[in-house]
Amino acid sequence: MNRQSPEARATFCKALREFVDLVETNTSIPVPTNVDVWVHLQRYSTGLSEPERLSMVYDLAEALNTPVTVNRANQRHTEKKFGEIKLYAYAYPDETAPRSSRRAERVITRDQDTAAAHDQADEALDERMALTGRDQGELSSGRNADGDGE
Repeated sequence: MNRQSPEARATFCKALREFVDLVETNTSIPVPTNVDVWVHLQRYSTGLSEPERLSMVYDLAEALNTPVTVNRANQRHTEKKFGEIKLYAYAYPDETAPRSSRRAERVITRDQDTAAAHDQADEALDERMALTGRDQGELSSGRNADGDGE
């Protein structure tokens, strides 16, 4: 089952409700001191492209009003605490940065993130192609279909 499908979402929410019901109704169950919820957005588990996975973390961060951090392994993540429940969301790159080029963990915005901006660049190219009637090869070479410069 696709982890992002409506069925997966419903199954997850049902499990959370069952857990809450158990804790609420059975006083012999100790109340958890904390609960960690993890979201791992990986190519093999989602089938999504790297820009799509990164975009999901930025969308979540915007909804939660939290920053996105990129770590030394070039993974993007955001997190938020809801009382005793902490949500962590990670998007993993297709390739991990070589150790020699790894930078310290830092906050990054969607606009600064060149890997996440891939979709924006594609949209801009599509828009230019629609406006000019040229295809991608013509735009990148500066030539039109007749081989002329303009």
